[in-house]
Amino acid sequence: FMCIGNQGGKTLALCVETARYALGEHPHKKIRTPNVGVLVSAQGFQEGIVKNILPKMEMAVGSQDIRAIRRNSQGIPTSIIWRSGSTTYLMSAEQDDKAFEGITLDYFAIDEPLRRAIYVALARGLMKSDGHWWWAATLLDEPWIFEEIYIPCKEGKSKSIELFEGTTDDNTYLSEEGKAEYFGILSEDEIKIRKEGKPAAMQGRVFKSYDPLKNR
Repeated sequence: FMCIGNQGGKTLALCVETARYALGEHPHKKIRTPNVGVLVSAQGFQEGIVKNILPKMEMAVGSQDIRAIRRNSQGIPTSIIWRSGSTTYLMSAEQDDKAFEGITLDYFAIDEPLRRAIYVALARGLMKSDGHWWWAATLLDEPWIFEEIYIPCKEGKSKSIELFEGTTDDNTYLSEEGKAEYFGILSEDEIKIRKEGKPAAMQGRVFKSYDPLKNR
């Protein structure tokens, strides 16, 4: 799980990990190919897949790694076919929760925070393969992620999930002038979230459920 500030390179890192897995060329894992996975954007197809993920995926791979990008009748990209024979389905959080049910997967990847129902449905799809997942996000919303994933990782209570944290400054391709102009309009809490990558729930004290005996 990657919790990183705005423009910290998290989506590109997500695409690199996805490509390595789909191609069976991961430096730390033995991966069977061909395999099947899902890459989900928390945004819509146009903003999340077409304008964000696909351009970064093309940056992450060689010219011969992607055999084809399949599209539906409306021209929306729906899957990546790799030279290994693997398939990565492209999905969006704008789809109904039921669209994520019933899929058997080797892996899934998520870009930015999204609702819990999607995560649960995709995790169910990994049971047969005992597969892996990775997630890159600036935690602006969806406080359940903070409670159920971030905190257990931070406290060392999660045995199966690793936490990687980063800031906008990790992206050395951004100019100091550009960063200063953007961060100059933000509040202190917003800087902690958007620059330092700290979850919004840490700043606003957001609780999924409020118990006056516990949440004082």
